[in-house]
Amino acid sequence: MNFNENTENLAQDRPLSVTDDMVKDLIAGIQYVLLPNKRSTLCIITLVNGHEVHGISSETKSFEYDQQTGRITAYKAALPEIHKAASILLAEKTHQEQLKRDNVARGEQLFFIHHKGGAYKLLNIAKDKDTLEEIAVYQSLLDGAIYTRPASEFYAKFKCAVDMPGEDYERLLLQEEYNELMARYKRLEIQLGRGQPEYISDNQWWLLKRQLAPMREYHEVLSGRMIDMDQTRQRNN
Repeated sequence: MNFNENTENLAQDRPLSVTDDMVKDLIAGIQYVLLPNKRSTLCIITLVNGHEVHGISSETKSFEYDQQTGRITAYKAALPEIHKAASILLAEKTHQEQLKRDNVARGEQLFFIHHKGGAYKLLNIAKDKDTLEEIAVYQSLLDGAIYTRPASEFYAKFKCAVDMPGEDYERLLLQEEYNELMARYKRLEIQLGRGQPEYISDNQWWLLKRQLAPMREYHEVLSGRMIDMDQTRQRNN
């Protein structure tokens, strides 16, 4: 897979399309009311934001009114309003995702939470030169491993930390600082464990050994801060 160094914006060239799943996700409840004339059905759809959308069906012919058909017709009559709401939300979501792409293009590394847990740092949105597909390149804050997946999947499964409460975002920054410290500490431990090489002076070797102590103290401080953040969040929830 070949990546361009800079972020490529493909979203502007793609038409916004509302899917059936988007519409279903907006619906919190549906109620049908047979009106007093016994020949009209009112469909009341409550959206997840509390807004109500109405659709109505009427039958003026002389044959017996079919209530099931009336419900279907009333529901279909309400659908255009739901599609309008879904289109507005999709446009806003696309706009927010584009802002995140722009931030990454400027060198900002955004933090994301996977829907099953785990914190990650978005490093880049690249483009496959062969398929023109946008690819998210992201790194685990836990072990530093780097992953790639289609950007559309990434935004569907990960929530940006800047969209979450501020203390969560600060917790992620602290976690990254902790992970970087631990990585440096482990590298230094390995280096010291191999013994003093000829090219390092005795004084430099002594200083390297002394470096472990403040790094351990730094580790204790960061651990304490994260524990306090977690306990404070639990008390407030």
